Amino acid sequence: MIPTVRLLILLLLLCTSTASTVCGQTVGPSPVFNTGSDATRLNPTVPASSNDSAVLLRTNTGDLIPLNDLLGPGVINELLQRAQEQRSIPRYTIDHLEVNGSVDRDVLTLAIELQIRVRPESEWVTVPFAPGDVYMTKVSNTSEAEGGQAVLTSSEQNGREWHLKGKGLHTVRMEFIGKTRTLSPGVSQMALNLPTATASRGVIAFTAPVALQKLPAGSVHVLTRDQQNDQGVRSVEFWGLGSTFSLTWSEIVAQVAQKPAIQVQNLMKLDLTTIPVNLLGRQVL
Repeated sequence: MIPTVRLLILLLLLCTSTASTVCGQTVGPSPVFNTGSDATRLNPTVPASSNDSAVLLRTNTGDLIPLNDLLGPGVINELLQRAQEQRSIPRYTIDHLEVNGSVDRDVLTLAIELQIRVRPESEWVTVPFAPGDVYMTKVSNTSEAEGGQAVLTSSEQNGREWHLKGKGLHTVRMEFIGKTRTLSPGVSQMALNLPTATASRGVIAFTAPVALQKLPAGSVHVLTRDQQNDQGVRSVEFWGLGSTFSLTWSEIVAQVAQKPAIQVQNLMKLDLTTIPVNLLGRQVL
């Protein structure tokens, strides 16, 4: 009961037109903090004590009344801390990120899914997404929010922006196609820019076995090797994807077992015009 009465008194004082706020020499319609003593304000290197902070109200008679005297010590700081905690909660979070890719020689195809949780009830929130040098081929979205809406727009440098409305979980799915980057003969690389998500997973599959040269830093991965060639990798599964995803690999040239073949050519010449008879033979391997 007492905290409620104190809060009502604070709101009454802040809304009353006859009261104004003073901080040092400043007068305004809103509460302003006295950030410290005169020595602290003149010299910022002097630390302010915990008792220096105050919100002062000027009455019609010109008297300055600390709000702490009216509401009790610590009430103002508690209310401001609660307000700051409310503002620190993000408008949206990405609960899960799923990336599935396939590499066929120098062609990269991607399917990316984002599960986005929106907190405002009736406001639009904007979620930027710029994966890099890949191009969108297909897009879809679903929403668990009541009356949820989603609008996709384009931005600069091949970026996209999802505009979502409705409190709850929104799922967006996008498909892309692009080219891998050639670093040197036989060595290729793919690079993506991904949003930060609470949980993330990715799978990159190769149509032909490859030798991995460099894996993304900070992620956990599991390799699936080729059944016929144990040295080659056919797919990689990742967890904990970072904002910059880069993967480098080299091609493995298939070695075909073949039995050696020997070609033999025989040439023979018999000369009967001479005595004795002359026989000449030659064999070429």
